[in-house]
Amino acid sequence: MQEFQRKPLARAISAALAGSALMTAAVAPALAQEEPRGKVLEEIVVTAQKRTENLQDVPVSVQVLGNTQLEQLNINGFEDYIEFLPTVSYTSGGPGYGILYMRGISSGGDGVHSGSMPSVGVYLDEQPVTTINQVLDVHIYDIARIETLAGPQGTLFGQGSQAGTLRIITNEPVLEEFQSSYDIGVDTVKSGDMGYTLEGMVNLPISDRAALRLVGWRESQGGYIDNIPGTINYAASGIVVDNAALVEDNFNDVVTTGARAQLKIDLNDRWTVTPGLMYQEQQSNGIWAHDPEDFGDLNVVRFFKEAQDEDWLQAALTIDGELTDKLNLVYAVSHLDRNVDSTNDYSGYSEYMEELYAGYGYDCYKYDALGGCADPSQYINNDEKFSRLSHEVRLQSTGEGRFNWIVGAFSQKQVHNFDLQWIAPDTNPADSVIENGHTVWQTYQVRTDRDEAFFGQASFDFNQQFTFTAGIRHFKYDNSLYGF
Repeated sequence: MQEFQRKPLARAISAALAGSALMTAAVAPALAQEEPRGKVLEEIVVTAQKRTENLQDVPVSVQVLGNTQLEQLNINGFEDYIEFLPTVSYTSGGPGYGILYMRGISSGGDGVHSGSMPSVGVYLDEQPVTTINQVLDVHIYDIARIETLAGPQGTLFGQGSQAGTLRIITNEPVLEEFQSSYDIGVDTVKSGDMGYTLEGMVNLPISDRAALRLVGWRESQGGYIDNIPGTINYAASGIVVDNAALVEDNFNDVVTTGARAQLKIDLNDRWTVTPGLMYQEQQSNGIWAHDPEDFGDLNVVRFFKEAQDEDWLQAALTIDGELTDKLNLVYAVSHLDRNVDSTNDYSGYSEYMEELYAGYGYDCYKYDALGGCADPSQYINNDEKFSRLSHEVRLQSTGEGRFNWIVGAFSQKQVHNFDLQWIAPDTNPADSVIENGHTVWQTYQVRTDRDEAFFGQASFDFNQQFTFTAGIRHFKYDNSLYGF
């Protein structure tokens, strides 16, 4: 099978900016020869137990990709960082259709909208962003770290975290310091097109107690799959169709555009309020599945234009404060809206049905408005709308002593509307399942999931090697599905 891989061609601006830093670093060892030699270990901070801790002090299995690693590995998205997390695997059907696996269990149930609840939880900062059958593909830039916690994580992360939890932690605004960065990259796909990445960040101090952090990105990924010439000879009607108008090399391209804004306000020395907005749009063309046995490596034969347009917006608010010197309170609320509109060729099914009808002696599988045989070629139009509102409040110790504890409550409501229509443009509108259309089949469903939970966890450090931890979570799920 032919290999394809994205490779960076140049990061001209980044390289130019790094030049002076490399020169300074080159003379540093000579100046430091008289200093005692020793190694300095960088402290890795995580929030795996919903409090800020040194990774070495956390008595649970945690894997971390820090900010430096994410930049050095040129990680931009979901498929990039998963490769460097040994306990996590995935399957992908293209942009927006990835499913995570931890301990062999998936993040999206069985991949069906009306199927089972996910078993891998995905969080963006304090807020859950787990969806039923698709992972939210957050662009990775100006990210503090990515944490994975092997399951079961049912006490502190109960929302679909039986198999494990993946957390994406963004960089917070920095008070009293102006910061900025940008990155321009160009890449190429073997046997495919070129792509580019534009990213930028600015941290703006507003006062000694407030700062605003703005992040933006645009990434274009070149295609590598060709839609080659082909025909379908429908067995019953004898109609022959071709895809000459859609033949194209490297037709599966993706463009991702997004922005993030976060405001940090220190109300006083004890209380901090952090509201934020994050928006991303992902537009893709083509398909990512191909069959080398039928058409050769990285070739497909498709008869309708295929595309997907996905956008989502998350609004979040976190309030963090100290009630006393040994008691903290955290409240996090978020609202997520996600829309997906996609079109996929389904003519292969029509070809199968024509063969079936021909076997029973029929002349046609579908009819046109004049009563003759219709071209049965069809495509699926998928229109999805997903919304989630979640709340969590926690009361916890500061983590400074040998005995630490946390208690909290969580609630959320998520609604998933999806309308799938199988459309055959040449068929009789009178036979359509919707008025004045060409829809030969439709399914429309509304799924509502409500979650409520109360949880608590306590731990005691007997010494540096041994910690006893106990926890409990009481939860209630209320799931409903209606439609056809």
